[in-house]
Amino acid sequence: MFENILGLNGPIDDLRRDIGAGRLPQAILLSGPRYGGKSSVALETARALTCHGDGSWGCTCHACRLQRGLQHQDTVLVGDRYFELEIAASAAAFRREPRAGTAFLLARAVRKLLRRFDPFLWPDARLKKADAPMSALEAALEQIEPADSRDTPWASLSEADFTALVDTVQEKAGKLQQQLPHDPVPVDVVRAIGSWAHLSSGGGAKVVIVEEAHQLQDAARNAMLKLLEEPPSGVTLILTTSRRTAVIPTILSRVRVYTLPERTPDVQRAVQERIFRVGEPEQPLLQEFFRRQNAAAQTWRELAATLLAAADEGGGGARVQVALREQLSAGPPRKAAEYLLDALLEELRSSLRQPLTGAQRRRMAETAAAVREHWERISTRNMNALSVIESLLISLQDTARRFG
Repeated sequence: MFENILGLNGPIDDLRRDIGAGRLPQAILLSGPRYGGKSSVALETARALTCHGDGSWGCTCHACRLQRGLQHQDTVLVGDRYFELEIAASAAAFRREPRAGTAFLLARAVRKLLRRFDPFLWPDARLKKADAPMSALEAALEQIEPADSRDTPWASLSEADFTALVDTVQEKAGKLQQQLPHDPVPVDVVRAIGSWAHLSSGGGAKVVIVEEAHQLQDAARNAMLKLLEEPPSGVTLILTTSRRTAVIPTILSRVRVYTLPERTPDVQRAVQERIFRVGEPEQPLLQEFFRRQNAAAQTWRELAATLLAAADEGGGGARVQVALREQLSAGPPRKAAEYLLDALLEELRSSLRQPLTGAQRRRMAETAAAVREHWERISTRNMNALSVIESLLISLQDTARRFG
């Protein structure tokens, strides 16, 4: 087990040993940096727990086949994730090298999104809105997803039809993501998970994976705490977080923490080469690799530069707010705000590479701190993204005035 995980030998050895000895607790937390492999480790843990064979990646038991395709009915996936970036990177790999491995990669990336819409999680009204893009994605996956390592269902397509197929996947995935709620894990979803967890499973173990658990809001946290206090027999709860310090102590006290370290640049480069089939990565860091998958990356950089310029000028606030409203309404507001704040930090990093006075450096440091503090308001307090960005603009203008 865990043969497909790169560069995380320490925590993987601990997990492998605990699973093999039957000592894995029913509630664990995987803590590590963004793009650091937490989801892959969580999914591989779920596969190992539900496996009816030897636990190896190539196990042919029915449970492992379902888990590899992210279709196992006894594993639930919820929480925040960079869906469009992962799907874009996987689609690019499939376009470059259309073979079973890259088709499998793309199918898994799409199913991570599809599984957020498991019927028992949501009321019929929300599922009805998501039905059209979900149906289109399932139909597309039938032409992509290999049944085994030798299967290539897309092979009979013309080049134009192949391109259209992959374009459809990305387009429909984008539409489906827009149907996700602003709150990644509402309290009703946690309650639905609790009800599902108490149902008996015909296949044995059941697994719940909650990504970025630090984003749970008060009501959802309380519901999760009840589940963590007395998890039903046979159910394993796997929480992940990129911000362990933002996970409340009462949750931390009820889980065993496995810390995933930052992977070395060489390993991050290997992930790009071996998983995403990038011939010669332009740079080694996965954060930058995924950021470049964002089709609107240049737009966000331009908007970030405009925002900083408006702060310097002390005016133009209304003009910038119009641009902000337009861009943040183009997709899920939380993700849009994340991309803008990432772009702001990148602009600041670029500025710090230039010759600066001591005062200018102090101003840059304060500005970066303000950006991070406002992201905290969105990511852990679930505040309105547009209101937070508008508040940030005011904060940056105040900083500019103080430093003259």
